[in-house]
Amino acid sequence: MAKPTSVKGLNSQTPVTEAAKLWMEARLADVRRHGEAVQREHDRDAIHDLRVASRRLRAALRLFDEGGALRGDERRVKHLQDALGSVRDTHVQLDRASGLKEGAGDKALLAGLREDLELELAHCSAELLPALERFLRHDLPRLEHRLPRLQPKGKLGGHRMREHLRQRLGQLEAWVEEAMPALDVAAAHRLRVATKRLRYELELLEPGLGAMADLLLWLTSLQDSLGELHDLDVQLDNLLMVRVMRRPGDMEAPSLLEHELLGAREEAAAKVRPGLEKLLRERGFKALRAALKHPEALAEPPGNPQ
Repeated sequence: MAKPTSVKGLNSQTPVTEAAKLWMEARLADVRRHGEAVQREHDRDAIHDLRVASRRLRAALRLFDEGGALRGDERRVKHLQDALGSVRDTHVQLDRASGLKEGAGDKALLAGLREDLELELAHCSAELLPALERFLRHDLPRLEHRLPRLQPKGKLGGHRMREHLRQRLGQLEAWVEEAMPALDVAAAHRLRVATKRLRYELELLEPGLGAMADLLLWLTSLQDSLGELHDLDVQLDNLLMVRVMRRPGDMEAPSLLEHELLGAREEAAAKVRPGLEKLLRERGFKALRAALKHPEALAEPPGNPQ
């Protein structure tokens, strides 16, 4: 995965307005670069890089657009991100389907799954390229022109930005408490979204806060672990849909493949639980929020989610 463009020279005393301009220019440049690569090659890596770049651009818009002046632009970025996500997620599911081993009675089910995914990929790919062309030709230049409307207040390492991250940590803690210990599909998804939002916003503020590298590494690891859970949940849902559509009489009888994937999901969840339970038990979120008042005190990561 391609690394995002970095911004040099930022510190705790940098006005947020200045930092916002520099970060937005960097994030927009990444989207343009990866978008043009997708137009040229339309390969999996380029699509994945553009999807992540669009996430980072949305994170910058959410963080710095305090007055909501660019809310419509953020929605247009989300529309592109959704189109990319549909293609990327189908790529992932096709790869996972190729790795499945056929059990007794599963051959037709697996063939149906692959057939449905190929059709979905063709449909999503056909929708992506026009959406990308529209974004690069119209939406991105419009957003660049409107950047001066961003007028966030304060310093990059000031109280406003610290308090924003403290609130994000509070939201993440609430989702962890709701998700544990079951880590069911809906709760794990909400936790994953909250983790990504905090991670990508923290990337923007780290130059003004300092001592946040460990927290960023932990969030990245947690996001990856929850991503594996998400991919298994989507895979199980796809198999269920194929079974219901192609074997109407077997609605109450999960296939052998589904049983195996349910076991794999429980194993993946079991790797995530201990770190999250430790974080809650030892009041780790409270310590993290306190550390945002004095980031130099944050010497240890919150714990390994795996």
